[in-house]
Amino acid sequence: MYLVETDRMSDTKMLHPMLFFIALMIFAYPASGRPADEISVHPVNSVSNTHSVYQVELNLDHDIPANAIIRCRFPASFDLKNVVIGGSTTINGGFALKVQDHIVILQRSGLGEVIKSNTPVDVKFAEVFNPDSGSDDYVLQVEILANELIIAKQDVKLIISPNAAVQ
Repeated sequence: MYLVETDRMSDTKMLHPMLFFIALMIFAYPASGRPADEISVHPVNSVSNTHSVYQVELNLDHDIPANAIIRCRFPASFDLKNVVIGGSTTINGGFALKVQDHIVILQRSGLGEVIKSNTPVDVKFAEVFNPDSGSDDYVLQVEILANELIIAKQDVKLIISPNAAVQ
């Protein structure tokens, strides 16, 4: 029997719309889960006992309001007294920066746009003085706040010792 002949049968004709619907559902909804919030912190210079610019990369499943606050809590071994500038190439509107104890606080000015969920953005601030000794267990905590806490995450960073041999 040829394909043309089977297409004339009524039970085969019912199969075509059903297969089309199933294929549409598979390709239209490849993932039903929500993406996870991503926050990472990267020192531009990860050598111990030196100054560095730090970059916080965000890709959240939440909108970030124009007046949001980004707080980065460093361990006590980091020196934040020279942190005087912060900004972003991906977030418009400007920031106010201040340091309290071991926390760098970047507050959006309220003049920029709301950052829609799942939009990758970053902020940078300088100059953080890295600790005297290298370690791979420094824990930095990042919080994003608006009127309430949007998200809080911890990020483990590696500080390489200046005595480490480069291979």
